[in-house]
Amino acid sequence: MFQASEDQGTISFTLSSEAALVDRVVTASKDYLAQFGVTHLPDIIIVLRELLMNAIEHGNGNDRSKTVSCKITNLGATRFQIVIEDQGAGFNHAACDFSMPKAGEARSRGMPLVNSCCDQLEFNASGNRVTAFMTIINPTGFTLVVDGDVAVITPTGDLTAACADQLRQLLLKEVDAGRRRFRCDLSSVRDLDSVSLSVLVAFAQLLRGTGTPYAISLVNCSQDLLSLFRLTRLDQDFMFTLVARA
Repeated sequence: MFQASEDQGTISFTLSSEAALVDRVVTASKDYLAQFGVTHLPDIIIVLRELLMNAIEHGNGNDRSKTVSCKITNLGATRFQIVIEDQGAGFNHAACDFSMPKAGEARSRGMPLVNSCCDQLEFNASGNRVTAFMTIINPTGFTLVVDGDVAVITPTGDLTAACADQLRQLLLKEVDAGRRRFRCDLSSVRDLDSVSLSVLVAFAQLLRGTGTPYAISLVNCSQDLLSLFRLTRLDQDFMFTLVARA
């Protein structure tokens, strides 16, 4: 038995205790998450699979006459609530060790893995219902458009250490192609850490070292980013042109 429905930001499933049906939940959940712009799926898929399999195997004891319910609700932006409940007797969740087992330690890694992916886990008193809260952060990507002799680079999210090397490689590739004029559109960037800032500084120093005219503009900057750039003298020492977000 498998039923799925969607209403007002929530997708709901009821399934019999069959492991094969977990894949159907995951597939339908991917389509549901896509409408909220979620592209980074590994963590939420891990949580769904582990909690559903736990409910089927340990909660309902693989008894096909018993069902598992699953609800995923969008709480705003890319924050979600996942509620999974089985028809079993539950377990003593207060005694559950959520720390990751050491190598060679004979202990389940399912719940520690789920805990590491979630913001918060809650259980009902009997332990047959678990509620997981997750904030899904999509990894930052980059688009590149050449406008005349200007390479226009647009990050899709925040510039942090996680994407700094990707940014560096992209910039260096354009320099190797002979490009000397760059525009970075920061309209989707709310945060920029010291690693990515160092990439921008090193890039400007590289261009200055070529001995040829160059230009780098950072456009659609938030007021916080403008303050950071001015504090670090990017508009002076390295000849960046800064443009505020409209």
